[in-house]
Amino acid sequence: MKFRARFYGKTNYQDSLGLQEEAVLLSHENPQILGFEFDPVITLGRSAKEAQEVVQAAKWPTYRVPRGGKATFHSPGQLVIYPICNIKVFEIGVRSWVERQLKVTQRTLQKCSPNHQFQVSMERAGVYSEVGKVASIGIRLERGVSTFGLAINLKNDPQLFECIRPCGVTGQIIHAVGGEGSLEDFFYKWCEDFEKEF
Repeated sequence: MKFRARFYGKTNYQDSLGLQEEAVLLSHENPQILGFEFDPVITLGRSAKEAQEVVQAAKWPTYRVPRGGKATFHSPGQLVIYPICNIKVFEIGVRSWVERQLKVTQRTLQKCSPNHQFQVSMERAGVYSEVGKVASIGIRLERGVSTFGLAINLKNDPQLFECIRPCGVTGQIIHAVGGEGSLEDFFYKWCEDFEKEF
């Protein structure tokens, strides 16, 4: 299936929520993949309790959002990918939808950062290298339409995660894999790999 992919680059987090809503309206005829980079912001998923997840007095904005999961941290150098479509079209369940996104992320990371080994963990909702967590996922599913998605640590500062318990895990090591290409380059490579899944 052909997705309409667009990389927005640096975007205000609240603006990205509006762009998602617009994409939902188009998703029945034109599945969308949105790519973003955000200034520092903490987001809390449906199962997050702020008092437990934010472990330091944070100077960054904090938003509670209707995705699954707990706390995550977005910052410059991290690629955020939101595939927006009705998964009923693919005749798959939520677990398969999440797993496919993670496996595509693993494959794209392996091609772009061949010096590392990457593994998918469904139990820990992410992609991990031998160093630590590289990508996390949290989605929202409403009437079959999936929103939100992945945060992939490429060129961001992992130390910024110290103000939260990433995905509810104390002491979680975050690994930003670096690489020579831009976030936009990685985004479109990811989109190519993702389309091959469907």
